[in-house]
Amino acid sequence: MTNTTRTLYKKMEWCSNKNMMPNINDVSIARELASANLAGYVVTADMSVLAKIDRGRALQIQAYVASKMDGRIAGYKVAAFSDDLIWAPVMQGRLLTTPASLPKKIYGLGGVECELAFHFSKQPVHRHSEFTVGAIADAIDGVSAAIEVVNSRWSTALSTPRNAMLADMLSNAALVVGPINHDWKRTQFDRITAELFVNGSSVHRTRGGHADGDHLGAIARLANNLLNREISIQPGAFVTTGSYTGFHIAESGDAIEAHFEGYDSASVAFA
Repeated sequence: MTNTTRTLYKKMEWCSNKNMMPNINDVSIARELASANLAGYVVTADMSVLAKIDRGRALQIQAYVASKMDGRIAGYKVAAFSDDLIWAPVMQGRLLTTPASLPKKIYGLGGVECELAFHFSKQPVHRHSEFTVGAIADAIDGVSAAIEVVNSRWSTALSTPRNAMLADMLSNAALVVGPINHDWKRTQFDRITAELFVNGSSVHRTRGGHADGDHLGAIARLANNLLNREISIQPGAFVTTGSYTGFHIAESGDAIEAHFEGYDSASVAFA
């Protein structure tokens, strides 16, 4: 376990904390999810059990899963809502550069989304225990077109309740990034054209298709959430903030590309 992963796990540890009595079901769930992430199988789940997982339990389970996966934390995925913020780490072994290829045991369900990934060249600096959007922008040196590969390790797949999805690394299977565009501040994120290609054919094209468009605001909220857990976004990390092209399913043998106006493309092949 590397230092960054150990830090995340330490802040949410419960299995060895004698002052906290873990739910025996959570221990079982955490171990099963960790194995499923590594071996590529689906965990049979009762929806009524998953629906009872609250946010604190979900983050504890997620931290355990992260601690059992290979490598350090290489980035984060975050989804910001008006009344909620959900996030999960992207592990080093699941952050890939273009062109990439993935086996079935990793991509599983085969979900693909065109996203933008923000690259940190330095650790952001907070003032008065709070990160501002300006502080986040100052720490970012570029943005990449990206493909998030989505796979639920739960048998409930896309019907999985939000907190149970959070426990399962927010359904992240991999993040594939293209070359970094260092001239990113010229981008109009609320108007940028994005297009998803599968086997050379366009399956979705949109202009300003992101649900929110406030990427830096979402990342600032993430950074502050992590700060409350004494965790910092580290230099070299990528943070992705959601899909421009919705959710699509690709299959074995497919070649997927994400195109963004003004950016080099990202690509992945499903073996």
